[in-house]
Amino acid sequence: MDFIGDAVYLSIGTHLGGAIIINNQIYMGKEGHSGTVEHMTINPDGPLCYCGKKGCMETYSSVNALLETGETLDAFFENVRSGVVSFVKRWNAFLDHLAFSMNNLYLVLNREFIIGGHISSYLKEEDIRILHEKTNEKSAFPSSDRFIHISHSPAKGVPIGAAIPFVQSFLDTI
Repeated sequence: MDFIGDAVYLSIGTHLGGAIIINNQIYMGKEGHSGTVEHMTINPDGPLCYCGKKGCMETYSSVNALLETGETLDAFFENVRSGVVSFVKRWNAFLDHLAFSMNNLYLVLNREFIIGGHISSYLKEEDIRILHEKTNEKSAFPSSDRFIHISHSPAKGVPIGAAIPFVQSFLDTI
């Protein structure tokens, strides 16, 4: 989107990442780590995260959480799209966990969501529809408006997003 305004960006890759966008700018927060949703605890008794805590969103909503050892996203989604039951069940469980977290973020921030990262090029509109439904099922305030979108630049989104604060800092000096 040329103009994003306010949104929550979720980069779903090998690891999970996030950013909060306010007035078309990445909000860095007081200590520079605003938007690090990957370490938001969604189950205190959940799997151990690489940060040393248990049940972080990372352990449920990253590509590492989705794939089994040796699997690729290509093979996984080929099986999902072919209707292989075990893969469809795993995909639905993944979307359930993602919807749980997104609902919590949506209740606090009430903003659009942009899904980017490695997974975004595999997403279809049907996946987004299902994610909307699952998020609304968990919400005290279901929304009929579409608020989840697939990134328009999934292949370049993470490096561009990471560079923005440095580019902006440079531009502010000239």
